[in-house]
Amino acid sequence: NHVALTWKQVASDVVFNFYVNGSLVASKTNTGSSVSVSALRIGGFTTVDNTSNLANQFRGSLYDMQFYS
Repeated sequence: NHVALTWKQVASDVVFNFYVNGSLVASKTNTGSSVSVSALRIGGFTTVDNTSNLANQFRGSLYDMQFYS
């Protein structure tokens, strides 16, 4: 499977789109937000999850990852 996440700033909102094999499967708009690229987390939901709540960690393999800006 191929997965992709895109986001774009629209005025004061951020629109996130999630694709699987080229098909849009989910979309979310965060109102009054901005995108920060200072921290990228893969496999965890929040800082708390990354340090103490291992039940929410990704348990799989990732390969051939590519990042574009």
